[in-house]
Amino acid sequence: MVAHEYAHAEAAYRQGDDTAYMLGRLTLNPLKHIDPFMTVLLPVILWISHAGFLFGAAKPVPVTPRKYRKYVQGDVIVSLAGIAVNLALFVVAGRSSTSSPSRPWMAVTSSIICCRRAPA
Repeated sequence: MVAHEYAHAEAAYRQGDDTAYMLGRLTLNPLKHIDPFMTVLLPVILWISHAGFLFGAAKPVPVTPRKYRKYVQGDVIVSLAGIAVNLALFVVAGRSSTSSPSRPWMAVTSSIICCRRAPA
C-alpha cells in the first residue's frame, strides 16, 4: 500500500505538484500513510469476524491537479503511477513465489483467490 501511494506522490511531484511533499507524504515511511480505520481497524474487524478475507487501505496522497504543468497529461500519469507499481510488485511477487518463470501470475493468483499459500 505504501509503494502505491508513494508512486502517486512521486508522479505528482514530477508533474509539478508539491502538495504531498509539503505535507511530508512523499516518503516510503509507512507511518505517514496509515489511516486509522482503513489500515488498522477494518483489517482487525475482518480478521476477528472470520470474514474469509482481509482488506485494508492507506491514506490517499493529496494532490492538487491545478499545479500540474499539463493538467490532463499530469492527471493521467499520476493516476497510472499507482497501478504501474501494483503491477510491478505483482510480477516480482509472482517471480519469487513460483518455480515456473513462464507463468508467474499463476501462483500469486491462486494464493489470492484460495487464501492459502501457492503450491511450490
